[in-house]
Amino acid sequence: MSLKPITRRHATYQEIIDRIRNYIIESELKPGDRLPSEPVMAKTLQVNRSTLREALRALQLLGVIDVKHGHGTFVRAFNLDAVWSNLNYNMLLDATELREVLVVRTRLEAAFIAEVAEQVTKEQIAELYGIINRMRTRASLDEQIINEDEAFHIALFAQVENTFLKRLLAIFWQTVKQMKQHVELVNATDLPSAIHRHVLLVESLERGDVAALQHYTLHHSDGFLERVNRAVDNYRQMLGD
Repeated sequence: MSLKPITRRHATYQEIIDRIRNYIIESELKPGDRLPSEPVMAKTLQVNRSTLREALRALQLLGVIDVKHGHGTFVRAFNLDAVWSNLNYNMLLDATELREVLVVRTRLEAAFIAEVAEQVTKEQIAELYGIINRMRTRASLDEQIINEDEAFHIALFAQVENTFLKRLLAIFWQTVKQMKQHVELVNATDLPSAIHRHVLLVESLERGDVAALQHYTLHHSDGFLERVNRAVDNYRQMLGD
């Protein structure tokens, strides 16, 4: 399958993006496969070189291709880097977007929690309680527990064989850590209740109580969402001062 020329006289960079994407799909190119050189693409598509470069830059930002100077342009393996790079900025400006990501995260976790209950091991339970103890230690020092919170959820879903789920959860935690540089997401008064919610999850998991697990998973982020809304509002007020 070859690139098809764009017959319109003044092609937009979006048309070029769509044509290159279709070429990758129809040619069944795999990650690491090389695309035609820029001069060849410009000639084949019958487009201006500067517009083509703009389209290639956009495809690179979207994570579709890698442009290696001196080596060529290659199809990139699927990843969510481009999603994350925009999320952390947008969420500082719009708490609604973060709220929606939190809802997606909790519903995803609730959908997979029954599978966690089926596969859980004694070693996994012990690891989760160990992480909770680390949370308590940090809380006693009035320190943030975000790293432990992330470790808890990674350990909770470690047995689930779904790479995409784990990538989405990783994006969430990367975003939270990025936000932590700008806003205080948890203060000392929030820590005891936050830790207690983790205890309820592990106790339900230990009993094999799937209904309780789904309930606590769905409501696990309620307090965090309230704190995020408060923190983002304070941050935006600070920017306005």
